[in-house]
Amino acid sequence: MKLLALLIGIIFLLVLIIRFKINTFVALVLTAAVTALLLGMPMQNIATSIETGIGGQLGGNYRWSLVLGGPCWADWYLIPVGGPTLSPTP
Repeated sequence: MKLLALLIGIIFLLVLIIRFKINTFVALVLTAAVTALLLGMPMQNIATSIETGIGGQLGGNYRWSLVLGGPCWADWYLIPVGGPTLSPTP
């Protein structure tokens, strides 16, 4: 069952990135949450687990990365679909 949940998670990640062109960071976080649910992790532990995983990879400064990096990817991600821009246009 765990292997099946992992396989579903990998397929879900690929579909989000390839078919729906979702930002890879957002797709990875969504996939982590879905896979955790499939594996039976309690919902109150999922956010903490994802936060700990991101923090471990970014060396504990993940909050600054999300705060400073968030507007950058949001600006890049929203413009192609006609969304608002976060930076002034020249």
